[in-house]
Amino acid sequence: SFAGVNLTDDITNEISIRGNSPKGLLWRLEGVEIPVPNHFNIEGLYAGNVSILSNNLLGTSDFSTGAFAAEYGNALSGVYDLRLRAGNERKREYTVQVGFLGIEASAEGPFVKGKRSTYLLNYRYSTLGLFKAVGSDLGGDLNTGFQDLNLKLNFPTRKAGVFSVFLVGGLSDAGYEPERDSTKWDNSGWDQSRVEEDYRNHFVATGINHRLIINEKNYVNTTLAYTRAGNNLAHSYLTDSLTLQRYWNYTVNNSAIRVATQFNTKFNAKHHLRYGFNYNRLIFSLVDSWPTGWNKEFRAEGTGNFYQTYVQHKFRINGNMTFLSGIHTTYFDVNGKFSVEPRLGFDWRFAPKHKLSFGAGMHSRQESLAFYFIQEEGAPGYINRYLDNSRAIHLVLGYDFSFFQDFNLHTEIYYQYLYGVPVRTKINGFSVLNNNEAYVTKSLVNDGIGTNYGLELTLEKSFSKNYYFLVTGSFYNSIYQGSDQVWRNTRYNGNYITSVTAGKDFRVGKNGKHLIGLNAKFFYAGGRRITPIDLEASIAQGEEVRINSQRFEDRVDDYLRLDIRLRFKHNLKKVAWEVSLDVQNVTNRLNEINRRYNPSSQSIVKRYQQGIIPVMRFRVEF
Repeated sequence: SFAGVNLTDDITNEISIRGNSPKGLLWRLEGVEIPVPNHFNIEGLYAGNVSILSNNLLGTSDFSTGAFAAEYGNALSGVYDLRLRAGNERKREYTVQVGFLGIEASAEGPFVKGKRSTYLLNYRYSTLGLFKAVGSDLGGDLNTGFQDLNLKLNFPTRKAGVFSVFLVGGLSDAGYEPERDSTKWDNSGWDQSRVEEDYRNHFVATGINHRLIINEKNYVNTTLAYTRAGNNLAHSYLTDSLTLQRYWNYTVNNSAIRVATQFNTKFNAKHHLRYGFNYNRLIFSLVDSWPTGWNKEFRAEGTGNFYQTYVQHKFRINGNMTFLSGIHTTYFDVNGKFSVEPRLGFDWRFAPKHKLSFGAGMHSRQESLAFYFIQEEGAPGYINRYLDNSRAIHLVLGYDFSFFQDFNLHTEIYYQYLYGVPVRTKINGFSVLNNNEAYVTKSLVNDGIGTNYGLELTLEKSFSKNYYFLVTGSFYNSIYQGSDQVWRNTRYNGNYITSVTAGKDFRVGKNGKHLIGLNAKFFYAGGRRITPIDLEASIAQGEEVRINSQRFEDRVDDYLRLDIRLRFKHNLKKVAWEVSLDVQNVTNRLNEINRRYNPSSQSIVKRYQQGIIPVMRFRVEF
């Protein structure tokens, strides 16, 4: 719901910020970088379909867009810094929820009553089968399911600080079964009904965190973690003898051992110093093979070490002005590239209800590890081993007007200049700013550039008096140059976004102990950019032909969606139950996702996304 965040895809939950690719977003959990925490994620897409994270466990988390502080590195567009809360120290609590998405259960509380050590866990199992049972076509003939576990154990000590153990893990699978009745086959050519597709995904982020208060002016926070994410896609074709013949297999495993230590020193009321380092031991493997037909294989395997250090100084000049400065450095031993990134910013409350803010900084981001390790079968050496990071300069100017209690108007203008972006050595319009593949098999150089600039408006009423709302508007432009040095729209240049998110709780019953809640979200945005189809050439060649000289000059229709949620919560002395109905895309609008050439009708056909999705839930808390 934040200004500048574009979510125009019903199929995935990718996060595009200010016209940037979703891969520019850094995900962190408990102070360490993690892979994208989504079910059904595929390496290179930086998106999935359903979040693995449980909002029942999330604590205070930060979402930053542009010119972020020096403690954050390896990010171009934004940072999602997630923290898990500790369990209830006073009593044990349990929650069970059943709905169309499956079943979910959570528990929290002290291990021993009267002691401070706590546990907090949440488990979810889901399938789309319940949607099909009520007549929804969500997923079509796709068989799918997922499960995830979120856990945090918290162990405070008297003198040695607070130790905690965390785990976020998930498994997901999807696939299509082939049609084994030969009378239903289409024998005129490739028959999709004879294809078996099997997709499996796994994710885990687990570790130990230690927070130690050394004295009243110093504390240190350390996290040791292991992360792993991967998927396997296998496609087979049912032969005339009803045996399956494998024709494509895609396997990725991306794991890492991560250490992050952060020191904090508060010298006095005016000076606060934060500094630290991150170490990541990266282990990667990818195999993309076509054993029959094309008979080709690409492999990307290797290990590397990624080092980050940072220091930032917060100087509170007076009660109305704060200055923040710092520097972030990175070194990646795979390509031998080093980066030094200065950052600065300030907040100035020049009047009781008015504040100005400014931020500037240099930032960089690695590509997917497959870019550095990819090799073609039978070909010596790596294709892009020494490819450098993409880099960016951010400038942000903001103004806040708190015109009434709990009401705030925020305006922000920004400019982002991207440089050192990987593009093709061959002169054309390719740029990784638009790429959503795990790797490329062509030689790349860091000669591309890009620019994102825009204006954002946010009107916010924080939750009080049983209601809230958030109204945002964003107007922006996102353009780039490939090796042909022609300015073009990026894939994510929608130009405008507006959203309204609001909710109201109504207290009912004796003493208002029961609750009726109504929430809604309206989202409207410019359509995703596409390369136009050359209809005449497609007819002549009998297959789709794109006009690559006009890359991303066309666009799909604008995206519009309205979601509503109605819930009733009944509170008793020792138990509470809640029933809710969450209707996504309540107007049943079919938003366009792309366009394809249809050789049968010799016409360009629009393809659409999912329609209305009703989600009923029943929840018990005790």
